[in-house]
Amino acid sequence: MVLITGGSSGLGRAIAEAFAGAGAKIALVGLEQPQVEQAAAEMRSAGRDVLGLAADITRQDDVDTLFARTMERFGRLDVLVNNAGRSMRGGVLDTTPEQFRDLMELNLIALVR
Repeated sequence: MVLITGGSSGLGRAIAEAFAGAGAKIALVGLEQPQVEQAAAEMRSAGRDVLGLAADITRQDDVDTLFARTMERFGRLDVLVNNAGRSMRGGVLDTTPEQFRDLMELNLIALVR
């Protein structure tokens, strides 16, 4: 059973497809509900066992809920892929404290939440 953050698109989606293709059950986590639902539905239509979860992993209550729902559905967690993240383009001096905080919250703090 594999839980993948940032799993509804891009590299996370490819990782989810690879694990599912090897027979793993998947908890697919993404920020945007419609994108998560679409990705999960497409994988299920290919015969994969997928739970789609929209969550903001920078929020502790969302993290608690996604793990609770994963455990309710699958009863275990074998692999966690912390794929969610983002980058910013531009100069350091052009970055506001709020932008820097948000970046660190997602790319660093959320990984150990």
